[in-house]
Parts: sequence; structure tokens; C-alpha cells
Amino acid sequence: DRICDTLYLEMYAVAMQLLADANINAQIRLATPNRLREYQAILSLRDMQTSYPFINYIGLHNLSLGNSASLKWGVSYDRDKDIHQLISGQSTYRHLQTLPRQVLSLSGQTESVVSFVFETLVPSGKSVYGAISININASYLQDLLTTYTKASGVSMQIYNENAVLLAENNDSDLLGVNWTADILPTKSGAFTKEINGERYYIACSTENDLGWTIIRTQASSQMFHNLRTLQEITIF
Repeated sequence: DRICDTLYLEMYAVAMQLLADANINAQIRLATPNRLREYQAILSLRDMQTSYPFINYIGLHNLSLGNSASLKWGVSYDRDKDIHQLISGQSTYRHLQTLPRQVLSLSGQTESVVSFVFETLVPSGKSVYGAISININASYLQDLLTTYTKASGVSMQIYNENAVLLAENNDSDLLGVNWTADILPTKSGAFTKEINGERYYIACSTENDLGWTIIRTQASSQMFHNLRTLQEITIF
């Protein structure tokens, strides 16, 4: 779960820095369009994004005006509509939501991102007036996962709080398991399962700050191979 906790701390730190910026806060809370405020907010985003190269872009979402501001494309009423719909369509406040998304670059190319959406409340704390989305490159999460499981023989899948796959370090379809139906409902625990004639050990956990579910799968042959290797090293 270190991947999830590390990401949460990184994203939370970025979000708090953003919300502490007066220009960014003003942009999210504008009741009427203000070109000067928009420009100042985008300048603040530029300074922030240079420090985090794995961030594809940061979006500032004003629910009252229905627009989104970012360093990537300025102020737009067409971009990030799915985030506006996500927030507007819920009945209760949710501090943080995560979701995989496909966004278009300025050149028209499709880019895969994982979006961390932090909602912002009015001072009374009774309603949401906007949100900040920190959109990291999906490849960054994939690289973290690959590095974490390298040489261990462990297959891993990461699902968000809505059971949507965010990243995996193998082709889980090859194992012939319906992860969403067979594994995710358990949420946590460890058990074995025979897959394609071989016994696999499967561990499922949601003990992390993001509420993500992590599924680890390892063939018994690989597990015992690692134990034998460790034993040989210890004896040597």
C-alpha cells in the first residue's frame, strides 16, 4: 500500500499549496468572469507545475460559471465537463475522488491521466463551489507499480474507490479471472485460487488513504522459488 499512501501524500500536499494561493482560490470562487483573475491564477499554476513533472495538468473548476482554467488551455467552458458533472451529480460532499480519464492534448492527441479531484467548500461548509483536479500521467502510476513489484514475481492491480482499474503490471485477462466480480467484493483478505492448473495466492487490501483496492497475485511456484533463493543466500 506504500504506492497509494505515497501518492496520497504527494497529491494532498499539492492541493494544499494550491488552495493556499489567493489567485487560485479567487478563480474557483468567481461569481462573474474576470480576465485579470484568470490570468493571475494561470500564472500561479505555471509556477506550481514546474515543480512536478509527472503532473499532466492542474484544473481549476468553477461550478458557478461552469468553466475550467488550466495552464494547458487557459479558461474553457468545453474542457473537463466530466469533472463538473461528477461533482454536480452527487448529493453529498466528497473531499477527494479519483478516476482514470482520456484527455486531448493541444495537438489533438489522446492522453491517459489519473485525476485526483479535491472539492472545495464555501466558508459555511454546507455546499461545494468548485474543485481542483490534479491530473497525473497514467504512465507515472504504471512506472511506480512496475518499480515496486520488479523482480518479485507479484502481479498487482490497483482499482479506485468505484472499482475502476487504474493500473496493473500484467495482463490480468490472461489469468482468466473476473477480478471485479470474483475478487473485489471481498475488499480485504487473503486466499488461494487455482488458475489455469496452478495454485495462486491472492491478497486483497483497501487499507490506504485513497480508498483504493490493491490486489496482489503470485503463483505458488514463484513464491516457493523466492523462498528457496532466500534460503540459499542465507546458507551461503
